[in-house]
Amino acid sequence: MNVEDLSPNTVALVVSLDSDGSIIAESYAQFEEDFDADTERYLCFLIRGLSMMAGAGDNAMATFGGALAIADEYEEQEAYFEPADELLDVLNGSDPKVVPINGKKRLN
Repeated sequence: MNVEDLSPNTVALVVSLDSDGSIIAESYAQFEEDFDADTERYLCFLIRGLSMMAGAGDNAMATFGGALAIADEYEEQEAYFEPADELLDVLNGSDPKVVPINGKKRLN
């Protein structure tokens, strides 16, 4: 990737694997001359941090990505709750073996 290929005022992180399967993380930045200096500094710090995390914490980042993928799958599914008859019996108070725990009454 060439810095000239980036849109103005952009930072980019490129992650690839070498022949041994190790992570190669490269960061690029392209700013216009009149871009706000504080924002540019912040974005450069951000991309350096992301690059370090990708290189050193690749397993953790992949784990987060996997968790997000699972969450996305569940988000697309419609879910509803239908209580079992046993639960309804307990909620309606027909089971004398259930001890309510509401924080006000202590058994000991």
